[in-house]
Amino acid sequence: MSDDETGRSVGPAEPPKNARRRAIVFVLAAVACGLVITGALAVRDALRIARDVRAGRAAFHAIARDAFSANGSLTARTAAATAILTRAEREARDSIWLGGWSHVPLLGQPARWLRGTTASLVGLARVASDVANTIEPRLSTAGDPSGRLALIDTVSSEFIRLQTAVDAVHIPSTGWFLPPVDSADGQLRTELKRIRGQIGNVLVGARGIRSLLAGPTTYLVLAANNAEMRAGGMVLQAGTVYAAGGQIVPGPFLSTGELALKKAVAVPSEIKTLYGWLDPGAEWRNTDSSPNFPAVAPIYAAMAEHRADLSRRGSTIDGVIQLDVYALHRLLGVVGPVEVGGRRYASWNVERLVMHDLYVSYGSVRPEIVARHRELGRLAEATFSALSHRHWDPRALLKALADAGGGRHLLVWSNRPDEAAAWSRLGVDGALRREGLMVTIQNHSGNKLDWFLRTTMTVGTRRLRDGHTRVTLTIAITNPTPPNQPLYVTGDGSIVPPGTYRAFVAVYLPGWATDVELAGGRTLIVGPDGPMRVIGTRIDVGRTETMNVVVTFDAPPNARIQLLPSGRIPPMTVDVRGKQLDDAKPRAIGL
Repeated sequence: MSDDETGRSVGPAEPPKNARRRAIVFVLAAVACGLVITGALAVRDALRIARDVRAGRAAFHAIARDAFSANGSLTARTAAATAILTRAEREARDSIWLGGWSHVPLLGQPARWLRGTTASLVGLARVASDVANTIEPRLSTAGDPSGRLALIDTVSSEFIRLQTAVDAVHIPSTGWFLPPVDSADGQLRTELKRIRGQIGNVLVGARGIRSLLAGPTTYLVLAANNAEMRAGGMVLQAGTVYAAGGQIVPGPFLSTGELALKKAVAVPSEIKTLYGWLDPGAEWRNTDSSPNFPAVAPIYAAMAEHRADLSRRGSTIDGVIQLDVYALHRLLGVVGPVEVGGRRYASWNVERLVMHDLYVSYGSVRPEIVARHRELGRLAEATFSALSHRHWDPRALLKALADAGGGRHLLVWSNRPDEAAAWSRLGVDGALRREGLMVTIQNHSGNKLDWFLRTTMTVGTRRLRDGHTRVTLTIAITNPTPPNQPLYVTGDGSIVPPGTYRAFVAVYLPGWATDVELAGGRTLIVGPDGPMRVIGTRIDVGRTETMNVVVTFDAPPNARIQLLPSGRIPPMTVDVRGKQLDDAKPRAIGL
């Protein structure tokens, strides 16, 4: 120790090496602190911008999903979403914290993702807004024949522009270490993939619809009544619609009971093997015993071409449309009520009128039956005439058709490639699926009891040692027909006692199903139908009775089943391990 000039004690001098080390530590601590602070501020901005990206991606999702069926203003929705993305892009560009981090190798990946992605999305959103601004004002012209074609052409050209903008979106890598940004990235990439598919659907659908409306095309229209079920409603009325230049001209609709052919047209071998005993190809009311519409529709087209009273000027049938009472209900909800024979048919009463009340009103003697058939034919004509001449909202029509098609209440087939592709993309082609499961309960009793019938199916599973699953379907058919119904509704007793429902139960199983067994009745049909397998029986269900049919089969490991609609009104109730569903639309069932 030594004293300085003031007399204070002074320690030994600090070595220069320790001082440098302390300075380095201090500088590193300051840099680390700065990095933490700027990093935290950058993460704050990143989280906010990522939230905006998730919210704003609706700009291009809404227009492709709802080009015709948006509820409310499509232009306003896309404009609002564009504003959100523009704000996100501005924040990403102006944030000094993200700007600094964007120059850092590796750790700056999330910042670069935010800046690059938001800039790209703003460009896409602006195109989407332009597309909405172009399309939406023209939607009101769809009620006019020439306006329909012009609208379709506008939609096609605008969606090609939108498709180009989507393909131009560039999304950089996030670096995969900031979860919120990674989540936004994953959602956005999924959304872009979905949007590409939706744009493709719109373009294919628009091309097919334009082909039909521009024509000249002749479609056979089959009006099916769910009061007497086949694989859908029984086809009781048939007519044609002729389209050209956007105009739709319906022809007369005739009772199929008067259209039977003396000689059946050719039918596919599978349908002949399964349903040949029901005379498909000659008897219109039995030809749709199979739900395989791509196979059934050409049979109907050939049958119509053999009837001069259906074929327009000897022209060929280009396509077939089958719609039932539910589809009629949805169409009337779009075009409005129609008057037929002093009776007002509207969306809220058409199901009960057609499936029950008309049978009560007209009775069962021959002249009354003929009069009822004529009224049903005029109802179909009036509905298509309203569709042709009235102004309606194309968004509402597309939504109604999609809903009816999803439940197999509307089925469409065409032998023209563009139209066939459109019906397939729009999900109304009625094609069966290899993984599908469908239960058709068909009326073989000569009565109109489907209005009252209630059907349920319970799905049970049991895991087998080899990894397969044993699936048990218990199908319960309940006949709660009330007393005091007229004989035309309950049946006159010539086939089964009045009030008894003779059910032909055809169970369509996945094509991969093995070891199939049926209990509850004698096996009546068995074999392949398209990509699926079918097994069926026939049982009688008396008034107030419930009868069961049980079908079991093996499913391979990891199999999934797609429950397909049967077209019943009301739909079949389905219980899957205690979870209540129905078959009103396709549903995935996990095993």
